[in-house]
Amino acid sequence: MSVASKIMWSEGLTLGPQHFQCQDRYHETRLQQIASALNPYFWGVSEVQWDLDGLANNRLSANVLSVIFPDGEIYEAPTTDLLPEPVDLSRLPANLDTLTFCVALALVKPHGGNADENGRYVCHDIETSDLYSEALAIEVPFLKKQARFIASAEASGQHISVPVVRVRRAPQGGFELDPTFVPPSITIGAAPALGRMLEGLVSVMTAKIDTLQRTHRKASSEVYEVGAGDISSWWMLNILSTASAQLMHCARSPGMHPEAMFRQMLAAVGGLMTFSDRYKTADLPAYRHEMLGEVFAELESLLRDLVDTVIGTKYFIIPLIADRGRRAYAQAVLDPAKVTFQTQLCLSVTADMPGLELVATVPIRLKVAAPDDLESIVGSALPGVPLAHMPQVPPAIPVRPNTYYFSLSTKSPLYEKALATGALAIYTPDGIPGLKLELIAVT
Repeated sequence: MSVASKIMWSEGLTLGPQHFQCQDRYHETRLQQIASALNPYFWGVSEVQWDLDGLANNRLSANVLSVIFPDGEIYEAPTTDLLPEPVDLSRLPANLDTLTFCVALALVKPHGGNADENGRYVCHDIETSDLYSEALAIEVPFLKKQARFIASAEASGQHISVPVVRVRRAPQGGFELDPTFVPPSITIGAAPALGRMLEGLVSVMTAKIDTLQRTHRKASSEVYEVGAGDISSWWMLNILSTASAQLMHCARSPGMHPEAMFRQMLAAVGGLMTFSDRYKTADLPAYRHEMLGEVFAELESLLRDLVDTVIGTKYFIIPLIADRGRRAYAQAVLDPAKVTFQTQLCLSVTADMPGLELVATVPIRLKVAAPDDLESIVGSALPGVPLAHMPQVPPAIPVRPNTYYFSLSTKSPLYEKALATGALAIYTPDGIPGLKLELIAVT
């Protein structure tokens, strides 16, 4: 009869240890079946702390090891179970640089012998108090699970095992943990590599979000304005903002299962595939609990590549470089491949003065021309390239609050010379407090 069968309890039944053992196995089996139905990946490492000093001296040993085995057996050492005996790594072949170790339990044998030196358990008598009265403490026999470390190549049908660590030879001698190895885990916190992966992804996404936000107009200091030409960028911003918030939650929840993290990353990849034809859904990796390192590395690579997808914009910023010798002068390089006669150049201006005053001051006091012409223009108090205030800013330009925009006249001979020389210089006189300029090219 199967150990998972229900016992027929009846009056007058002569009881033996087997009855209670079968009863335990029945309830344990049912519990494991229910847990597996709810989450087929609820097995693996829960917590582990390695003796790093011992590892540096060719000795693999754990200070704390908590594992749920695929058959539902819960192993917690040293609190309730015995820690595995250390492994002498100095005996490994000299040409073996890396090795994966599993923690293994003997299979439960149906005909006894499960509580001896070769079995899954070992019996320990522990003095136990009565929790509800003042009766004397008595010795109670408890079963402690005895696990051992075995090389992954030694895993066989005689044991049930879980990969827990990969070690590699250290340059200074001895061994060290392989930081890229991710054991099957029931929590993100049990796999430090996943935590580091989350931190990196959130950082990359945050940087991309900041970049996208700077390309959008602001109706006020806190509200963005959506234009008809911004839909693609806004959609990517929405996907990244949602994904980064979800991954931030994973990073802050070390007790979460890795499969939940995988789902969030997979959703982010699927959303970002909208903007690229490099990948298809058939390229997405399947979740494999026994190979977390490989599947997460593949998914992370896809996600990082898709985050770097560039959505075409109709404008770009031309850097203004201050002249070290002359504080009031700045120059910009006009790349002929990007800036042509069809390109519209604009100046965005902010300053600590009323808007109407700034709009009236900039076209008069700022001087713009080719670098060779600007100094003589300033010295002779002549006008440079005409600047015209733009009450209606082109839709491609991201508008900022308290910022005013001025177009450079493309019909000016000075403008044509600046394009021909591939450089533009700007003179900003004193008397305009807090002046900040940005040169924008609209394609």
